Amino acid sequence: MKRKLLSLSLLSFLLLPLCSCGYNDSFVVERSLKDEIVDISFDEFKEKVENNDRFISLFYSEECYACDMLKNDFLEDFIKETHLKIYGIQVSREEVTSYVYIDQISSSLKKKNYTLDVNENNEQVLYLTYPQIMLIEEKEVISTALGTGGINKRYFNKNVYLDRNSDFYILTENDKITLKNSENPSFLKDDQHVGNRIVYYTSSLQNNDEVNYYLKPFMEDFNHDIYYVENIELEKNKLEVYKDGNLVKSTDKKNNYLPLLDSYIKK
Repeated sequence: MKRKLLSLSLLSFLLLPLCSCGYNDSFVVERSLKDEIVDISFDEFKEKVENNDRFISLFYSEECYACDMLKNDFLEDFIKETHLKIYGIQVSREEVTSYVYIDQISSSLKKKNYTLDVNENNEQVLYLTYPQIMLIEEKEVISTALGTGGINKRYFNKNVYLDRNSDFYILTENDKITLKNSENPSFLKDDQHVGNRIVYYTSSLQNNDEVNYYLKPFMEDFNHDIYYVENIELEKNKLEVYKDGNLVKSTDKKNNYLPLLDSYIKK
């Protein structure tokens, strides 16, 4: 039996979010100061899942009015406000066979926003309803939200760690620093001979959400190195900005990391 993917998108106006669990302070995902949806292919989506990444994905279609409304009326401003990195995957009629993979990673969901079927070639296919948000963790879809009625601030507030009560930094251009670009941005041991630098103090760089979801995305987006001081006795991590060798600002709250970087570094 044949079905048109486009018709499925119309259901999004009528359906409500599937998850109503409490606030999840452990679901921390990548941030980005570029404040835009990052489009990837379905193969890249699978690669991120198999890499055990924790991330947010948005399945949408360019032909879907609800998708366009969601992106322009909500997500554009919401991403600028929260700096969440959301990966967009355009739904394709040619990939319905590959989409069966989504069923394989959705075993924990009680209710699912897709239909499994068999096509004329006796192949199992999966038809997605969209626009649809999926939260991915430990190679599983742990939560979904559907349509303009379900993908909203209430859903994200309940299911994703957001940086609440962040500080604001008001600077002139003369107060900001310029960092050198790096072809292979990485963490470098702190070097006091480098006048303008960002220094991260931590007990460990390994298995560190601040590193994985705040600092590495920034380094990759803007090709900047970050210097570090690793001390296993350190009780609280912190991020510092140095200008001409002098400390100008420091914060020990991860919700201030991006505002600090966004304010003090010339893009």
